[in-house]
Amino acid sequence: MRLTLFAKAPAPGRVKTRLIPRLGARGAAELARLMIRETARAALRHWPGEVELALWPSRDSFDERLDPSIVISEQVRGDLGVKMAHVLSRASARGFEAVMGCDAPHAPARVYERAWTILDNGGDVVGPARDGGFYFLGVNRFEPSLFDGIRWGGPDVLARLLRNARAQGRAFSTDLPELRDVDDWADLQVVAETWPPLRRFL
Repeated sequence: MRLTLFAKAPAPGRVKTRLIPRLGARGAAELARLMIRETARAALRHWPGEVELALWPSRDSFDERLDPSIVISEQVRGDLGVKMAHVLSRASARGFEAVMGCDAPHAPARVYERAWTILDNGGDVVGPARDGGFYFLGVNRFEPSLFDGIRWGGPDVLARLLRNARAQGRAFSTDLPELRDVDDWADLQVVAETWPPLRRFL
């Protein structure tokens, strides 16, 4: 019953590239570092099971000191679907598995608590993102066809995922709040209005 957080190591010039024109390469990297740190803290506080941080390209490229209870690993090579499939395929062998990005560090406690309840009761759950994707995905069993035909980063990622689930005879709960990923300057400004860590960062 593990929640795996996905993140790029916060190297200047390689993360949050859409924010570099506003924040500079170092500023964008510091923002990415803040988002990883705050997501990890929230997960530890509100997720009852184990928490893992899966980094790309290497765990050695991340020097942030996090709670020692967090398992640090490296993402496998491949696109996002391959990376998530590698983690989610562990479901059923040792209980449910969940993945979450670090682009929505403002996710409230109810996201973790509600997702755990749904999964613990044998269901599957997805947290919708405002851009048409998702920020959270949890399953009790995983079938590779769940990701068939998905263009990662496109506007119909969630819709395609749900169609694939229906084709498998599964119904994912979408009973989690829709959240805005922090990807560009508009996202940053909107989320900062209600989330103090980002407001202080700015």
